[in-house]
Amino acid sequence: MSKKFNSYRTKIVKETNAESLFIPYNTDVSINGNRTLKELAKQAAASEKQVMPFLSAVELDESRPEEKKIGLMPLFVAWCRHSRPGWLSPVPYFSALNNILIKFVGPSSAMAPFIRFMVDVTESGISPHTFMNYVVFPRMGQDHNWRRWEANHLPALEEIAALMIRMKQEPPFDRDEVVSSGRKFSRDILLLKYAGRPLCRYPAAVLENRTFLDSYSELWSRISLEELFSLNFLRSNLFNLIYVLSGKIDIQQLTALIRRVPDIERAFRDQFSEQIDIAGRARNSYERMHLYSADIAAPLDQRRVKGFTDYDVVEEVSAYLDIIHSLMRSNAGIHLCGYFASLLKARKDPVMAHSVARLVERIHDNGGMQIYLWHARKMLALNKIDYTRYIENVEENGGVDPEYPDPASVFRDIRLDYDQADARRIAGRLGIEVGEKENFGYRTLLERYCVLRPEAGELVNRFREEFAAGKDRFWDQTYLEQLDGL
Repeated sequence: MSKKFNSYRTKIVKETNAESLFIPYNTDVSINGNRTLKELAKQAAASEKQVMPFLSAVELDESRPEEKKIGLMPLFVAWCRHSRPGWLSPVPYFSALNNILIKFVGPSSAMAPFIRFMVDVTESGISPHTFMNYVVFPRMGQDHNWRRWEANHLPALEEIAALMIRMKQEPPFDRDEVVSSGRKFSRDILLLKYAGRPLCRYPAAVLENRTFLDSYSELWSRISLEELFSLNFLRSNLFNLIYVLSGKIDIQQLTALIRRVPDIERAFRDQFSEQIDIAGRARNSYERMHLYSADIAAPLDQRRVKGFTDYDVVEEVSAYLDIIHSLMRSNAGIHLCGYFASLLKARKDPVMAHSVARLVERIHDNGGMQIYLWHARKMLALNKIDYTRYIENVEENGGVDPEYPDPASVFRDIRLDYDQADARRIAGRLGIEVGEKENFGYRTLLERYCVLRPEAGELVNRFREEFAAGKDRFWDQTYLEQLDGL
């Protein structure tokens, strides 16, 4: 067991004053025998449906000849002492590894280092079932060369375990349950599924890089996982992808994708100030936002048929996250996300995806959904080599194609004429100068009024922000009187 792993374990013991809970591997006779094991099983916080099969597996293992024992008893003791409600038995995964040993004529002793390792993981407060499910088995489950198991996997697993132990002391994993929009999720599952699983297939040489480990931990400390809507979106469009690409993409590409998560969370939070119940028609709109289906293997195979590399997949999802981030800050909001997801799925072209992302970011947000649809369709009708020039043309023209049909230039708005005349009358009463040919409306009136009276400007800006966010229902009588005083 590495010194670094044991250092984290020792730190937890000191901080929690739980040294008496840890037992040595060479368990003495005091816990041998069915009667004592059953008494220990009764103390476990896990459900009886998990405890009894685990106990049966231990009893069966102890009845085997010494050379055929898997050695589950130390793990069972640690699991009973440290288990929590919801913990599951890790026996199915050790049974699967043992089947590999049986099939390829390997000794049961080949699992001994991993069982000792899992005892340490368990004593550090992490569910061994969850760690086996999301880290150990995805890494070792298809490796039939049992002779190289310890050399090829144990150092990397120790690095991942040490990092997970450190990360569970920091936000957002520093509590037993993570609450997302009122729903509770197990800390171990979120930590290992989303933070641990993407690392499971990298070699130990990569995971020993201290700069990377510190950066990875720091990135996750900036992620909240508190909004269920954004969590579901990220789970479908990013987290499952970085797991599938674990070990296939460069570690810098992995961190670059995770670095996008806080911005996406913030964009969802700003767009939706309240919890969203995804049901009925809203569920259909939400599911259209997925760039990949739940079975991610199928869409990835389709892209590889078209010549996609793993790097192209990263570029495509990165471009889609850019599009989502830009749309969430626009008036179009969530309503166009499904359209662009369908567009990227149909084209399967990372170059086109990045061009669309650049275009969406540069469009002037003054035309609802139509302005985005019009520009995207016009650009995609061009040759690919003309994409860059078209985007530059839009940017140079203030975010709008010069040929875009501006409704104001086609249809004269009589109401707008009345509003401008009214704004000019109010400006005259307030002593605000207005040019004779100036396009002067209520917005310009408010801006100049705030400059003329800075103390009122704060009140006006607060009114705008809270009204747009739907917080006007929280206004009290005192605040309404201040508004009337304007």
